[in-house]
Amino acid sequence: MVTEAQNLIERKGDHQFAIGDLALKLAPLHAHGGTGRHLRPERAAQRGGVAWALNRFSSDIPLPLATIKCYRWVASRWPEPRRADGVSHGVHRILADIRDETERWERILHPPMHTKSGRRCWTLDGAKRVLGRPVECPTTVQEKLRIIGELTCDRAVAALVVSSLLKQHPVAFLTVLDPTTRHLLNEAQATLCRNGRPGSRIGPAAAPDGMPAHHSMQFVELIVACQRYVAALGQVAAELGSQQLTEDEHTAVRTHVAHVRESTDWAETVVRSGAVGMNEG
Repeated sequence: MVTEAQNLIERKGDHQFAIGDLALKLAPLHAHGGTGRHLRPERAAQRGGVAWALNRFSSDIPLPLATIKCYRWVASRWPEPRRADGVSHGVHRILADIRDETERWERILHPPMHTKSGRRCWTLDGAKRVLGRPVECPTTVQEKLRIIGELTCDRAVAALVVSSLLKQHPVAFLTVLDPTTRHLLNEAQATLCRNGRPGSRIGPAAAPDGMPAHHSMQFVELIVACQRYVAALGQVAAELGSQQLTEDEHTAVRTHVAHVRESTDWAETVVRSGAVGMNEG
């Protein structure tokens, strides 16, 4: 069985179902796993349990245990007679989340229309749309709005994006055509005037909940820059933590971190004292 699995990995093409079938044969899923089939585990699984069998299978192939479990689960959701020819394992994996097996098996037989090719076929995004999930390549207005909403969940970032877009005259014109948007913009402007701050600052009554009043645009930009820096550095450092760096790489990291520290110290000094020279203060 191990040799057969190793050979499947070496071949090009869609081998995921074959690996999943082998794992399912080694450690079957019962009714609670979504297949409705009650198969008897093989001796290897009986001797050490399902976890032992899958771990041994993972190390012998080799493939990550999480990958084998995924293949095994998808294979259990799609018995061989129900698998659609020409449809990728990835699409089967996404549609496997349809709970009702009759609906699941029927749904894969009716692929959606692919707008670019003009024919009916399954894609990963097409399968995600069936389940109402976010797609990788948005095509509809709603899908694009959903991604924009995720990227601008921070109010400071959203304000900068809106300000930048409204500087495009066609965009500004189309925006104020919407009565609700026009009313909100007029209301915000009236609030600024009532508070005696018609410039680029936000008056007390206009400040959103949780955001202090009287923010200048430069202040907002500085806060956004800090947030982006913290987010980017945290993500990269977490990914780098599992790698072994050379001495030269360690030296380079220390040097650049020192430059970052100098820049942040300088920014804090500028805010506190108003001195803009790197050697001042």
